[in-house]
Amino acid sequence: MYKTFTLFTLSLLMGLGLHAQNCIPEAINVDTAIILPVPYNFDNMTGGLDSTCVGLFYEQVLTTLVPQTIPFAGQEFSIDSISIDLEGAIDGLPEGLDYACNPPSCVFAPDSLACFVITGTTDAMAEAKTYDLVLRIKAYNFLFPTGATITYPDDLGNDNESYFIHVSAADSCDVTVSTSQLAETLQSSIAPNPARDVFDVNINADHAQDVQILILDVLGKVYEQIDYSITPGANTIPFDVHQLSQGIYFLSITNGQDFVTHKLVIED
Repeated sequence: MYKTFTLFTLSLLMGLGLHAQNCIPEAINVDTAIILPVPYNFDNMTGGLDSTCVGLFYEQVLTTLVPQTIPFAGQEFSIDSISIDLEGAIDGLPEGLDYACNPPSCVFAPDSLACFVITGTTDAMAEAKTYDLVLRIKAYNFLFPTGATITYPDDLGNDNESYFIHVSAADSCDVTVSTSQLAETLQSSIAPNPARDVFDVNINADHAQDVQILILDVLGKVYEQIDYSITPGANTIPFDVHQLSQGIYFLSITNGQDFVTHKLVIED
């Protein structure tokens, strides 16, 4: 079981087997936008996608409650179904990221709850910048049996809305990435950080659970991994990392399904 769990964790962190991964749609109300999270709105500075860093694992789930009609070109566009292509439907993704759907066909019926996930590990040579994204949706009805292509948010939003992923350089990375379910049951931190020879991982957990803790570099190489049984309340796990050279690393906590990842800085 240890070997299986380790292989699963490494494949999760390195973004392997992308199209085998699935997402779980989140709750969404009928009067909300077509897709959640909504695009970033430059007027009120709300919405948008999570940021990431060069060489860091990324996962962003987008949920849709498929409407019966879509406002397009000044009129309501009645649909029989919508879809996105299995490949190439999202323009502008950082190198190393891709997407997959639930259902896997990426075909969604009206009034159905569905999702797609943008995931992977940003390439170690990726440029640190803001990547503007455009999603191409195909809408089908009796007038367009082969599908009419609609871009989102350009065709359905407004000029002040945009989807983008901001990618920071590895040496200035300050984001903490997590999947929501694990982050809801435990809070974690590293101290001291930056560290030299030793540091502690502090975990405050709602309930007992088994996790694996990994230390990786920006290329995904694993330098240390331990299995740990967390108890309810405060947990302190010491790490001796005198063997690590100066640089940027990532410490990931996973229960085999969800994960929390922190940036770790090692100084001489």
